[in-house]
Amino acid sequence: MVPLFVITSSMGATPPNPEAMATFGKIRLAGVAVLLLAFIPWVAQDFISSLAATEFTAETRLRTIDERDDARVTSAFRQARPQLRVKASLATETNPQQQTRDSLLTVTATSKSEALADIDHMAEAIRANFARQGPGELYLLDRYPRVNAVVNGTITLLRQICRWVALVLLLGGLTMIFNAWRHSGLPKAALYGILATIATFAIMLMGRDTEGGVWGILIVAGIPILFLVLVTRLTLKVRKARSWVEGWARILTSRVEVDRHRFTGDTTKVTNKAAVTYAFSVGSRTFHGDRISLGIAPADQVNETLIRYAADKEVPVYYDPANPQDCVLERDPPASLGCIWTGTIAGVLVYGAVVVILWNGYSINRIIESSLPGIHHPVIVIGAGLLGLFCLGSFFWNRRHPIETVAWLATKGVIVGGDTESYRSTGGSSGSSHTRFYKAVIEYSYNVDGQEYHNTIGESGGSQARADAEVARYPVGMKLDVYYNPKNPTRSSLRKVPAIIARGRASLVVAVVLLAVAIYAAWH
Repeated sequence: MVPLFVITSSMGATPPNPEAMATFGKIRLAGVAVLLLAFIPWVAQDFISSLAATEFTAETRLRTIDERDDARVTSAFRQARPQLRVKASLATETNPQQQTRDSLLTVTATSKSEALADIDHMAEAIRANFARQGPGELYLLDRYPRVNAVVNGTITLLRQICRWVALVLLLGGLTMIFNAWRHSGLPKAALYGILATIATFAIMLMGRDTEGGVWGILIVAGIPILFLVLVTRLTLKVRKARSWVEGWARILTSRVEVDRHRFTGDTTKVTNKAAVTYAFSVGSRTFHGDRISLGIAPADQVNETLIRYAADKEVPVYYDPANPQDCVLERDPPASLGCIWTGTIAGVLVYGAVVVILWNGYSINRIIESSLPGIHHPVIVIGAGLLGLFCLGSFFWNRRHPIETVAWLATKGVIVGGDTESYRSTGGSSGSSHTRFYKAVIEYSYNVDGQEYHNTIGESGGSQARADAEVARYPVGMKLDVYYNPKNPTRSSLRKVPAIIARGRASLVVAVVLLAVAIYAAWH
């Protein structure tokens, strides 16, 4: 689960004790249980409300591929309706230029079984009448027609009651979880982790058609709201840090710290992090710190961070005068707040535009085709043309600014551990089948500029015997050659990586092909 590592990061370099982790796990499990309990009345609302239904509708789709309009289908439907004397309606294709013609047949009856029987008879009668009118075939797309209860006042009331019961259960459970966390002594990050777990399960459970219900709106709106909250928190931290006092600190230790973590359904991952400790004086008191920045430094900056904050080096430090223990070595974010907010707002606006388009059923293809009626296949022309121009621009840029990667350097490494780990993978369209896989997780260490880095090798997805054999090939203590990226020693491999110069030739070939496709599609 995502939040497992949050407690450790909030406590600095000191890992949480087993009692804290046990308490965290219990509260998180209780949160999932509360969510499942609230989910029961929510998912049962359709079944419970259907008991009060007096009418049901069954729907199926019919398709023709050789007709220019829906005249034959409409005529066949009009002939079938008096023959069977059922309550039915037919909605034809809304796009007059659509070559493939789809029609929605709806039948209303007093019971589910009657609605299913009536729609089967109606569909067969329409297809028979269609066949008698001439050549061509009318296809039945839905093998199992969909049946829904006709909504009335009682159904609406029962659905509202189920939703309110689910909401009361959820809010009551969250209140109990909050009280349990408040008396547990766990940090705020633990509460965020618990809520993140509940939110993850909520998205998994509520990811269904709720007829425009509250859950669908919350899930859709939750993504941009989450980004805005994160950026707002970062902004508040940066603004607060700007009022901090600047002083000088001495670096005590500067080393690579190896972080091993394993999420549910995955194998162990090894991450190299920069661990720096420093000391500074405020008046007659000495304070210690281990935070580098207000955020989390990317793993790719480990080598640069260790060089910038080498041991015994004097560097600036920023601390809260009211609480000097709240201190960092870097108080500015990687980008300015203006750039961060501009990118966030632009992303939210694009996300909102996509949601509006999908929510209202707008067709991008139809909009483009109506805007460019004189061009054949306008979607292909625009897509291939823009991508081709981008590749052409990339070619000219790389010609003037060739990208050259350095060859990876060799160093001596040693195997420090190895084990066969298993994990389950969910497969199938329904996600109900689980397959167990095995992976040989072999960890090795290597030294670069006096710092010890770790990495893993091993192929996943094989059998247990194959994984065990691979572990046996690399016994603990075995010495071997390790190749690493001199610009980023966290990246390493047991295979040599040569230098590469990118001059854009591949981009030119791709650009020519895409532009040719765009030109051909525009005229044919």
